Amino acid sequence: MMPSGFGAQWTPLVRNVILTLFAIYVVELIAGVQRVMPLFGLMPVGAGLLPWQPLTFSFVGGDPRSMLWQFVGVFFFLQPVVDAMGQRRMWLCTLFTWGFALVVKIVAELTGFLAPALAIDFGWWVTALVTWFGFTHRGAEVRLMFVLPVKAEMLAWLGGLLALLYVLFSRDTASLHMLAAFVGAWIALQIEPGTWRRLKLRWKKKKIERELGKFEVIEGGRGERPRRSDPKDWVN
Repeated sequence: MMPSGFGAQWTPLVRNVILTLFAIYVVELIAGVQRVMPLFGLMPVGAGLLPWQPLTFSFVGGDPRSMLWQFVGVFFFLQPVVDAMGQRRMWLCTLFTWGFALVVKIVAELTGFLAPALAIDFGWWVTALVTWFGFTHRGAEVRLMFVLPVKAEMLAWLGGLLALLYVLFSRDTASLHMLAAFVGAWIALQIEPGTWRRLKLRWKKKKIERELGKFEVIEGGRGERPRRSDPKDWVN
């Protein structure tokens, strides 16, 4: 898949992200994938889940062919998404999508809705990038598998459909996590720009109000002049 007309945008952001992810993947391969996965992959609830794994599982790679496509996804879609959404909003939407997909996976495992499964790599983020690209460049032409021309919006919906089919096929929480990433990315995109900033300012306002509430206001204290001391009050 590649956005037609955008080309290879090897910007500093794209370069830094890809090189960082690739370096981590190489270190992982040297250390041994089977050793790294149980420690840093997102293990199912009740089956070895560790506190730091929600933060580290995205950096745990799997099969090299799968990782190659994920790097290609970041290479082609990250910069167009940043150009359309702004870098700050893109990272905020990434954080929202990460949290949404994580909660859905954990709830599914706690309720026994689907079979628990290990989740790894940043495929969920690539799914989000493709989703954001599709809905911010609806009329853009994308060549699916570098050959078949489709509209960018159609590509986003195809990604969601593919994630749904994986859930129906695998019936585990790892595939559900990918579908939740698509849904979370779509929800994040519906949040109007500036909403995150307004929420932050509202939170700061409430915090200031709580701090001010700790002070006691004395009625009638303002404007009163201090009583002058009577010379008779002094004792020699």
